[in-house]
Amino acid sequence: FMIAIKGAGFVSNKLVTSNMALDFAYTLYLILKKNESIAVGEVKRLVQKWYVLSVLTGRYSSSSETAFAKDLRAIAEFGVVKVLNDIENATLSDNFWDVKIVQDLEYTSTNNPTFLVFLAAQIARNEVSLLSNNVSVRELVLLGGDIHHIFPKDYLKKLGHEKSSYNQDANYVYLDKPVNQSIGNKAPNVYFEEAFNQCDTKEIKVGAIVDKQQLLDNLKMNCIPENVRYMDESNYAEFLEQRRKMMAQKIKEYYYSL
Repeated sequence: FMIAIKGAGFVSNKLVTSNMALDFAYTLYLILKKNESIAVGEVKRLVQKWYVLSVLTGRYSSSSETAFAKDLRAIAEFGVVKVLNDIENATLSDNFWDVKIVQDLEYTSTNNPTFLVFLAAQIARNEVSLLSNNVSVRELVLLGGDIHHIFPKDYLKKLGHEKSSYNQDANYVYLDKPVNQSIGNKAPNVYFEEAFNQCDTKEIKVGAIVDKQQLLDNLKMNCIPENVRYMDESNYAEFLEQRRKMMAQKIKEYYYSL
C-alpha cells in the first residue's frame, strides 16, 4: 500500500495531511487485494487515483464518516471502477481544473492539500528543483530541504508587502541551499536574467544551469513563466496568477497520468 502512495509522489509524512483520505485509500486497497481478478498494477493505479482525487476534492474532510460509508456501500454494490468513474464525471469538470484548483492555490499554507499534491506531482515525475542542475524536489523533501520564495520575502517586505502577500503558495518553491544563497534578495528580473545570461557566458552567478534549453525545461517543470526574467515587484500579482494556472495544469496532467 505504501509503495502505491509513495509511487504517486507522497514520499514523506509532511506531504500527507488528510488521514481520512489515507484511511479510505487503505480500506480500498484491502478490498481490491481480495479480488484476485484485478491485477496488482491496476490495484496500485486505482488506490493512487482515489487518494489524489479525495485529497483534491476534500471528499472525506467534512462529515467524512458519511462520505466514507456511502462510498464503501457504493463500491460493494457497483464495483470500484464504476464508482470512481461516476465520481470523476460528477466532480472533475473543466471548471474544477481551471477555476477551483487555481483558487485552491490562493493560500499561504505549505500544508495546503492542493499545494502538497503539486509537490507530489513533481516528485512522481522525478523533477529537478528550480535552477539546480541535478538536485531533485524528491531529495529536498526527503532530506529536510526548505521551501523558499521565488519573489524573495525580504525584497517584497521592503516594498510594503504583508505576510499574506509574500507567503502565497504560488510564490513557494523548493530550492537547494546554494541556489537560494545565490539568489539572496534579488528581484526576479535580476536573478532570472543572470540565469539566462550565464547560458551564453558560461560564468555561473545564480543556480547551476548553463544550457538554455535545460533552463527553459527547468522553469517549465517548476511552473515558472518564461517572462519571469522581466518581472519585478510591479508584476507580482500577474506572476502569481500565471503560476497558479500552470500549477493547476500540472496537477491535472499528473492526475490523469496515474
